[in-house]
Amino acid sequence: MNPPHSARNRALSLLRGTLAALLSLSLLLAGCTTLRTTSVPSGQAGEKPAIKVGSHIVAHTRDGQAHAFKVTAIEPTAFVGEHEKVSFEAITQLEVKKIEPVGTTILVVSGVALVVIIAAAASGGIAFMPGGPVM
Repeated sequence: MNPPHSARNRALSLLRGTLAALLSLSLLLAGCTTLRTTSVPSGQAGEKPAIKVGSHIVAHTRDGQAHAFKVTAIEPTAFVGEHEKVSFEAITQLEVKKIEPVGTTILVVSGVALVVIIAAAASGGIAFMPGGPVM
């Protein structure tokens, strides 16, 4: 067996495993967001909407469309995104994306553990010695 070829195969296996783990983790993290229905601002002076700049929203409008965007500004009568502006009057239902912190934490820890296990397997495994595990 040619040692450089073996090292290259291990590196490719490590890269493939890491990419697969990161892709799986990103898909799982996307599943940790939920849409929560919130009240539509009336546009009255002094009213503070529940939505803040930076929130990701889905605004369902009277014409049957759903406008999904990140809020970049809030005007007195409308939410503004990079390429969107939806007036409060046109909104029939307003949803805001929320991240579920407990599920996200569990998935991040699991993902990191998965990457460590893949890296250890690709590098030849983990040897358990009397002083503790050695990679």
